[in-house]
Amino acid sequence: MRSFERQIGVQAGHTTDDLQFTLETVNCLGCCAIGPVVVVDGEYHGEMTSNRVKALVNGCRKQEKAEA
Repeated sequence: MRSFERQIGVQAGHTTDDLQFTLETVNCLGCCAIGPVVVVDGEYHGEMTSNRVKALVNGCRKQEKAEA
């Protein structure tokens, strides 16, 4: 969670000023076997690590720019 907070610049429960990211926590996603899990636009990303957080956030940013 701290890695996401650093990468996107908001704390859990908040949204970035550009409205691109909202960081939320949940109790259960029902997929402990691949945890820790992150869900981005309905797509599950399992076995998340601090290193993978940066890549995921950067990928989302690039996709957003490409769509703009």
